[in-house]
Amino acid sequence: DDAFDPNDSDIDPESRETDLLSGIDGKGSSQMKGWKLSQQQFVALLWKRLLIAKRSRKGIFAQIVLPAIFVCIALVFSLIVPPFGKYPSLELQPWMYDQQYTFVSNDAPEDATTQKLFNALLSKPGFGTRCMEGYTIPGAPCSVGEEEWSQAPVPENVIEIFQKGNWTMENPSPSCICSKNNIKTILPVCPAGAGGLPPPQVCG
Repeated sequence: DDAFDPNDSDIDPESRETDLLSGIDGKGSSQMKGWKLSQQQFVALLWKRLLIAKRSRKGIFAQIVLPAIFVCIALVFSLIVPPFGKYPSLELQPWMYDQQYTFVSNDAPEDATTQKLFNALLSKPGFGTRCMEGYTIPGAPCSVGEEEWSQAPVPENVIEIFQKGNWTMENPSPSCICSKNNIKTILPVCPAGAGGLPPPQVCG
């Protein structure tokens, strides 16, 4: 039996209990390592979070109930959207869009093959398939060959630029201003008349 120590009464009761639990050298009876230690720490973190969350009803609602409600709402809206397979097939045509331009240049008018190809573009069936025999596009009747060549309207100030300017084949119109060493631009800055007069056009 241990002898009675009169100094034991001066020791804090809580410290005596912790000493008994931890042992004489401050170590427990067993020591966890590896996966079991990580698993115990993870469970302890979850348990600690649960104990903290139980103290606040607003916290439980904001962390558990509210996210679940948002997930349910998202699932409901995802079910409302109709599947894409229900839409009918749609054939893409240039005439779905407004003001579509195609530029054509006949650089060899004396060549018979080039002239034949140029005439094929301006006669039926022309561009696309709306003028092909036995094929129609709703709202886009065939008009190839019915229109005449026309010139787009040109403003008076642009006409004066070409009438008064000394233009040559090497410099036929005002030039656009691009980026320089001291000036950086995203897009070229083109003055009025840049590129020359608009070419003749025909509606196809």
